[in-house]
Amino acid sequence: MKKTIYMILAALTLSVTAYAQQNLRTAYFLDGYTYGYKFNPAFQGERGFLAVPILGKTGVGVESSMALSSFLYPTADGNLATFMHPSVSSETFLGSLKDYNRMNVNLDVPVFALGFYTGNLYHTLDVSTRVDAGFGLPKSLFGFMKENTAGGSTWDINNIGARADARIEYAYGVSCRLFDFINVGARFKFLVGLVHADLMVDNINLKMAADEWSVGANGRLDVNGVVTIEDIYDFDTISYPTSLEDFENMQYSVGYAVDLGVSVDFLEYFTASASILDLGHIDWTQGYRATTPEGAEPWKFTGFTDISLTDAKASVNSQLDAMGEDLMKLFNLTNDSAYDPGKTSLAATAHVGLEARLPFYERFSVGVLGTRRFDGPYSWSEGRISANIAPLRTFSASCSYAVSDFGTSLGAAVNLHSGFLTLFAGVDSFLPLMNVTPQFVPVDSWNTNLSLGLNLTIGKYRGRFPKTVK
Repeated sequence: MKKTIYMILAALTLSVTAYAQQNLRTAYFLDGYTYGYKFNPAFQGERGFLAVPILGKTGVGVESSMALSSFLYPTADGNLATFMHPSVSSETFLGSLKDYNRMNVNLDVPVFALGFYTGNLYHTLDVSTRVDAGFGLPKSLFGFMKENTAGGSTWDINNIGARADARIEYAYGVSCRLFDFINVGARFKFLVGLVHADLMVDNINLKMAADEWSVGANGRLDVNGVVTIEDIYDFDTISYPTSLEDFENMQYSVGYAVDLGVSVDFLEYFTASASILDLGHIDWTQGYRATTPEGAEPWKFTGFTDISLTDAKASVNSQLDAMGEDLMKLFNLTNDSAYDPGKTSLAATAHVGLEARLPFYERFSVGVLGTRRFDGPYSWSEGRISANIAPLRTFSASCSYAVSDFGTSLGAAVNLHSGFLTLFAGVDSFLPLMNVTPQFVPVDSWNTNLSLGLNLTIGKYRGRFPKTVK
């Protein structure tokens, strides 16, 4: 797909939103986890660290109420068909969807990261590329696409949305230990905006006759950043910087944000923590908006084309491409030359955690973590409980169970952390990875988050465990 299907599924096609506050939540209570400061800037590392270039931390997360198996189906001849194929019944397809179907795609790639101590202060410096993306589609939209042959019917489709943000972050964080039982911390971020895309269609009204449909819509599409698009229905008109001179002449969009956090030890075996992340905005210097013109005449639509996959040799890719272009035209948008992009706020994330250690074996603990994402129609909540163990000062592991707006999940993480390096790997939901396509795309669920990293350690051990096990 290379045209406007990207705007509908922008969350899946931007490279390098996430969201970028997508950290490995199973590792929130994992002993010696290098990037705990990204959950809560009050957290201090057991040692300083230097991220290994490229390998320091790589994480990608997908959280969705949908499954790939809802959209692609095997045919009798061994090929794959989209849900539009006549062999796929409406009951089968629509029965697999929720009333409102959402997906978030997250990517967080550190370019440089460093942590070090000065006295009782723990400092972090990092540069990272982050992407936040998501979309929400009502079941009625898919019902219309699947059952669009009925003449004389009327469809009202509400609340279609897609959003994507990409930026570069330059961050400095500091955490301070107070009174030997309280940590407070903050991270200050300078942001360079790359792309902000936001599509929202409040309502589409379709009156269907046998050979032609009348489409009335009310919506808008904003695209800010380093790219411009001359024709919203044709991504072949996209313009973006391709040379060093182009980048030198660009008007960069910048912004600022802050993370705040606190951690409190109490009653000897308990630790409570809380943080709020990404309080800030980006001031965009260029962009464009397309809207539904006031008083616009209904658009005439003759139906989705080339999407039944009746030809076994036809590609699913071309089917989705054609479907995407037809869907965008349904929105009936026109470029708005008077648009001023202005500022956009970041999506904030809040964490609240409580950890309880066993009095007779402090290397084992149980943790409860609550997470809330504040992102308008793409907001979500999660509650996660985890069991954590550190039988050695150089090895720790966690497993977790979570309930969220996207369903339930099981996660696990391990961390090898010596005086020379740390190596960690984990996933917030490993069950989807048990059934994947040859391209490693989960079939039954897209709700997962994989993270791994390799870092060099710096300085003496400042963790909470002695060398010997007690």
